[in-house]
Amino acid sequence: MLNTSAVNVLVIDLYVLTPDRDYGSARMFGVLELLLAAGCRVTFTAEAPADKGHYAENIAAVGVEVVPARGRQALNEYLKENASKYDLVVISRAEVAGRHLATIRECAPDTRVVFDLVDLHYLREYRTAKVTRNLPMLQQALETKKTESDLCRQADAVIVISPAEREVLAQECPEANVHVLSPIHEVALEVSPFSERRDFVFVGGFTHYPNIDAVEFFARNVFPLILREIPGARFHVVGHAPPDQIQGLASPSINVTGYVESVEPYLQTSRVAVVPLRFGAGLKGKVLQSMAFGIPVVGTSVALEGLPFRDGEEVLVADSPADFARQTIKLYSEEALWDMISKKSRLRVKDQFSKEVALKQIQTLIGEMQKK
Repeated sequence: MLNTSAVNVLVIDLYVLTPDRDYGSARMFGVLELLLAAGCRVTFTAEAPADKGHYAENIAAVGVEVVPARGRQALNEYLKENASKYDLVVISRAEVAGRHLATIRECAPDTRVVFDLVDLHYLREYRTAKVTRNLPMLQQALETKKTESDLCRQADAVIVISPAEREVLAQECPEANVHVLSPIHEVALEVSPFSERRDFVFVGGFTHYPNIDAVEFFARNVFPLILREIPGARFHVVGHAPPDQIQGLASPSINVTGYVESVEPYLQTSRVAVVPLRFGAGLKGKVLQSMAFGIPVVGTSVALEGLPFRDGEEVLVADSPADFARQTIKLYSEEALWDMISKKSRLRVKDQFSKEVALKQIQTLIGEMQKK
């Protein structure tokens, strides 16, 4: 049984967290803060070594002990010597858990292990393979599915980001102990009105292939249709590490920013956020982030998967280029519709993705681990 006065928790991720660059890091940073709020003593480390000293300092600044990331072997040695000191180890991502979960079990049999799945990676690979007709990736998806299922069975508990993924695991791995841990999004208190906004925005890092495909799909197949009806409009592509094919889209009507210190200026001034993802898995943070800033979203079915938003109420959904353009033009042009969706989506985000909701979820998880 875990120490009920203060649970010692080790959190392991693949990389040192860079919350200003990718949503996965921002989410995990939020998990660290939730663990602290729940009264845990928290240590963080990463597998991959990196020269990101100020990012490690940012983690330490909130009260988390940081063990320097020195590579796979060094992490494995650290776990052999120290895993038993922790009541609970949270391992994020299947590739990391696959390399280190067995070591924890062997060296610290009394330590509880929580596998943070992040999302069903095999599902993203399968959908990518289907859209791109990539047979090797389809085989990879099947292998990833087996790996993820095996890890879910081995862990004491599994964290997923949405009820939709919990339902998938209930069918594919019913013996897994699955908990939903919702991401946290603080809703803006003041929102710039329709009349003071213009243009379209997409926010997302480009080390994530679905984002590359989404922007290319929109820029080449949807945006030209929009420009016919809204000449002079601009599409802002905001995110770090845009590859050559994204930078090559830049034009007087398409602004490719690359890394920016803050996305807020774009979220506060753009009129419509577009999320034209054709494949992926898990909850899409870019949808929630935009809504929290009061920007109505047009997204694909994949982009809205697992989210509690209704088409025509809190969001507009479209999948084909013609439908996506039509819905985007409509939202951009009709102020009453824009106001309604902006208000309703912010209220839904506030209700279901607050810190209070997530804190209750993580407290339930910790309490269950204490009873094991």
